[in-house]
This record gives sequence, C-alpha cells and structure tokens, in this order.
Amino acid sequence: IIAVFLDIKTSGWDVEINEINGNKDVIVVSAKETEYVSTVMTQPFSIVKLSKTNKKISFWNELIYSN
Repeated sequence: IIAVFLDIKTSGWDVEINEINGNKDVIVVSAKETEYVSTVMTQPFSIVKLSKTNKKISFWNELIYSN
C-alpha cells in the first residue's frame, strides 16, 4: 500500500498519486498537490495498492497553485 497524506489545511487542497515508475532498484511515486479556493478545512489523501516488493520507494511531489 502506498499512501500520501497532507496535513490539515485551512483552505482547499487536493493530493493525487498520478504516476508510479520504477527500475530494478527503486520505485518512484509521483504525487500532485493542488491548492484551490475554499472555505472549508481539508485533509487530503491518496492511496494505491501495489504488488509486494523489496525495492526502495522514493517520492516526488509537484505543487500546483490555482486562483
């Protein structure tokens, strides 16, 4: 199981695991965080299930701010 959680935010945010790539040594998980205008508190998360592995897992994060 791969899970990405953000802290509790006082405005709108979304997080999405948008790509999983790898080679013989490592799996790279790419997540995208998006901020949007909102008046509610959020605590976004994204969860995916992978096959069991002994490879190292690395995370890459992209931030997107929208008005």
